[in-house]
Amino acid sequence: MKLAISLLSVFLAPVFARAYAVANALPLDGVIKTADVILKITALSSEKTEDESFKRYPHWSAFSTKMKVISVLKGNVSEKEVNFRHYDEDLAGNQGYMFSPQHYHFTVGQSYIIFAKETTKPGVLRMIWDFHRGIEDQGQILAADDKPVAAGIDAKTAVWNELSNLCAGDNIVQVQYGISHLNSMSGGSDRFDGTNDFPRDKVLVILAPLITHKDPAIASTAIASVGSRSPYLNADYSLGWLATIGKGTLIPRGNAKYPDKWDNPDGRANMTRLIEVGDKGATASLRALSIRALGLCKDKALLESLGKWSFDDAAEVRSAAAILWSDFPGDQAGVQLARLAADPDAAVRRAVATAVGFTQSPRLLSLLSTFLVDKDESVRTAAAASLISFDVKDAGALLKSFRNNSDFHASFIDALALEDPKPWLDDLAQIVAKNDVPKLQFVSQMPVYTSWQILKAEMDTHSAEELVGGEFDKYLDALDHPPDIGSGPFQEMYQFYRDKHLNDRAAHFRAEAKKRITGYDIDYYLKRVDGEK
Repeated sequence: MKLAISLLSVFLAPVFARAYAVANALPLDGVIKTADVILKITALSSEKTEDESFKRYPHWSAFSTKMKVISVLKGNVSEKEVNFRHYDEDLAGNQGYMFSPQHYHFTVGQSYIIFAKETTKPGVLRMIWDFHRGIEDQGQILAADDKPVAAGIDAKTAVWNELSNLCAGDNIVQVQYGISHLNSMSGGSDRFDGTNDFPRDKVLVILAPLITHKDPAIASTAIASVGSRSPYLNADYSLGWLATIGKGTLIPRGNAKYPDKWDNPDGRANMTRLIEVGDKGATASLRALSIRALGLCKDKALLESLGKWSFDDAAEVRSAAAILWSDFPGDQAGVQLARLAADPDAAVRRAVATAVGFTQSPRLLSLLSTFLVDKDESVRTAAAASLISFDVKDAGALLKSFRNNSDFHASFIDALALEDPKPWLDDLAQIVAKNDVPKLQFVSQMPVYTSWQILKAEMDTHSAEELVGGEFDKYLDALDHPPDIGSGPFQEMYQFYRDKHLNDRAAHFRAEAKKRITGYDIDYYLKRVDGEK
């Protein structure tokens, strides 16, 4: 697998949908079963090749990598060298792409364990599948050395040994590779790239000491892996956590939630090391990451350190402390968050705004009223996201106060209308008719589409006789202009008219949709509602 390791790759996050269907990563036992041949090899050369069995995709080409065979772990391979056919990036073409096949890159002189399929050609192997799973290069494992695998060692044990040895090495990138792979292969990730191939406690014996590694890059990867059950590691995933713990109805739309009973036992078991790095880490970023990795530990033994971190000279550390205060809702957290709310650094104020949402404490909502007019856009965005995560019964007054602010307008109206749409029908119709997009994006689903859905659902509660009386014309007129995000909303609206037997409106809607939509044949999709060919 690729050596370009990003910390984001080991951060745990709710699942986000890809633009095309991707199967989850296959457990290692399944990969072993799928492969005809498993080898430990050294890459000798890697070049583009012509192979009719490989389809052509933008940015990707078929490659043939010549390999020296070190050990045979499965299959009948007598050759000392084999050619392995696979996809790799065609950097010379440098084309944009929307699809990735299964692919591998091999560094000449580096050793690997590969999982392969046999071909009809002697000495020629092929990658195990063409369409990638959750791990795009599953079937390739970086090896720690070029030594033969000891007799009697099976493929799964060989993979464990190579990854363990990588973690004990001194090549920074390779150590990071070993850490991240052991983490994701031991339940450290609940995303589509996670598996449970190795016991978590056995993996932590290797990873935990690396938390205090002298190299910040290695320490960061170890911290992110050991603390992967903290929802606070990455600010990019705050919406997922707000959707999980929040009581609002808007924010879950378009956001995957964390699994039930989310906890951070690995962080709790390694608190001493994480606190040590939080106090004495080589960089502010490393210290902040270590503090965030303590999320959900909720041990009162943290409070003394948390108090110190809240006054740290580094804004990153103060920001991390602000987030961690959300684990201790109460008077002490309230005092600290109120003080940090006036911090001169926008990143700290943004963290406080997020922490308010994480606490779900109505007593702290007053802090958000200040943040919603903050001079920094990112602070206003974080405050808005936290506000809509609250139950409307608690957040309603603030939502109403700021509903006409162009930063938030459609989203705040949506949050109010999801609780009770009737008072907000005119606002919803105006948002849809004018395609009124708020300036700030702090929800995953397009606000105008949410407005359209709420308005349509309310109209659906009325009978056909009520709908033709004229009282609802302005709402139906607005619904005739769904956001152009594909054929779905147009089919829904056309189906609505057909179900209500509003045939004149249905015909008018179909004709206007044909005029409006030029990027694809909308009439084709509307015909399907009527069962037309």
